Amino acid sequence: MEKLKVKEQILLAYYTQYNIDVSKMYKVHLELSKKMDVSSYRNAMIQLGNERLIDGIVEVPIPGSPAKGIKVMSPMITPEGIQVVEELLDVKWTPSSRQLFYKFKVH
Repeated sequence: MEKLKVKEQILLAYYTQYNIDVSKMYKVHLELSKKMDVSSYRNAMIQLGNERLIDGIVEVPIPGSPAKGIKVMSPMITPEGIQVVEELLDVKWTPSSRQLFYKFKVH
């Protein structure tokens, strides 16, 4: 498998958290925004929001700059986002395979 693009890495992180504990989706944003390059993260989140793969992202102007920032309110991977990840990873679900997510933890 080739290296995942930033957008794909972010989407995979949200997908994993969605399958572990959907009530803690905001934790993904907090962790990724601290650990990733700010510009790369912001741009990828804007793209994911525009593509409707993640909801809860709002573009906001940055005073004195042509760039835009993001305001993340209640981030949630969409059904389309889930489908993209499952196609990317060629996931074929069985009842027992969902249990694999309980072994992962978002750091």
